Amino acid sequence: MMVRFRTENGYWASFSVTISLFVDAMVVGGIGAGALAKLNALGIKVYGAGALTVRENLALLSENKLQELSVDHACRAHQGGCGH
Repeated sequence: MMVRFRTENGYWASFSVTISLFVDAMVVGGIGAGALAKLNALGIKVYGAGALTVRENLALLSENKLQELSVDHACRAHQGGCGH
């Protein structure tokens, strides 16, 4: 499932209500600082993927072997830093 955050159109508000009811944690390959901060504000922990498949990442998560991400880990794909 792909989710796009568009605060100017109100998508974030409806997404945040839905996700906070059902999600405790997310595993991501990458994430921006804004999305990470909003997810954390909802009480959702975000972890960096440590494997290529969902199955492997779920196993790593259940074994507490994934790194919980902070804003310092956000925007890693931006070469030369991030403007956030």
